[in-house]
Amino acid sequence: NTLVLNQNERIDYVDFRVNQFKMLYINNNIFHKGFTLNANNIERLQIEKSTFKRDFEFWKNTLGDFSLVKKSSIGEVKAKQSNFGIETEFRDVDFLERVDFTELKSDKTTLKFKNCTFQKNTYFDNSTVLKLEFSSVIFQGITSFQSLNCLHLIKFTTSYFEKIGFFEGLNLGSENSIDTNTIRTIKGQLLKSESKIGYLKYNALEQRKHFQKLKIKDSDFYILMLNSKSNDFGRNWFKGVKFTFKVSVFFFLMMIMVNSFVSAKYSLKFNLYDSFADTSKILSEYLKFTFSLGFGSEEFQSNGYLYLIFIIAKIFIGYGIYQTITAFRKYGKI
Repeated sequence: NTLVLNQNERIDYVDFRVNQFKMLYINNNIFHKGFTLNANNIERLQIEKSTFKRDFEFWKNTLGDFSLVKKSSIGEVKAKQSNFGIETEFRDVDFLERVDFTELKSDKTTLKFKNCTFQKNTYFDNSTVLKLEFSSVIFQGITSFQSLNCLHLIKFTTSYFEKIGFFEGLNLGSENSIDTNTIRTIKGQLLKSESKIGYLKYNALEQRKHFQKLKIKDSDFYILMLNSKSNDFGRNWFKGVKFTFKVSVFFFLMMIMVNSFVSAKYSLKFNLYDSFADTSKILSEYLKFTFSLGFGSEEFQSNGYLYLIFIIAKIFIGYGIYQTITAFRKYGKI
């Protein structure tokens, strides 16, 4: 049930396949040629102060409750299609060669990396995890999180990318759980890799999270509220069309209502009560009101109420049209 490898200065090669362990404890060992753990069920794995100079193969293993790898140096990691249990933590680990955490089947796993260095390329592509956390981690090579399915949380704290990190197709199960620092980290890497679609997604997410923290008295509250409602922070042109339509109808009806109370001398070109049956005439006046920059007759301009409503309406309608155009050309903005 339990296997302990302790204080061996030279082990050429170890190979464990299709075994059941309650505890596998590796402490202060040096593996010179290779280390293989394939298709094992391990309730708890703990590796401390060990050096793996060549390959560290970890294919199709299933871990249990909690596992820990700390203060170790590891060569090339091949951890494809493994399940890392409830929680696995890598602490003070130096990854010397290529690291492959692809196709992980760890939908209930929290995978943590603290004070680690990845000296070469690192891959988490096409994997499924519950949580993925990096704290004080340095990625010296290219890093890829493409098509990573993170069911709850991904988090970067004081982590640094020397080269490009790829995040295309990253799927977040809960966008509300991601913090602003992580959003900015991912956004910066997407900008480096010229992934415009992904960048705009996380740029909008950052603004949305900032808006949720604001109060009505904050100066940015109303600006971000309008950006959210008019085009979802530059991502949704259809919301821009709806916003423009709603504000134009609202102010058009307001002008009709105010017009019914003012003197006929200043009235619009048609009377509301006489023209309900004439749909085409109402539509014509509405389109003129929405898209025309003219102010109509001098009599109309001389009425302060109608004139004020018209000016305010044009501001919001113009803003809606601008937001629609901005969302249309979103992929050419970066």
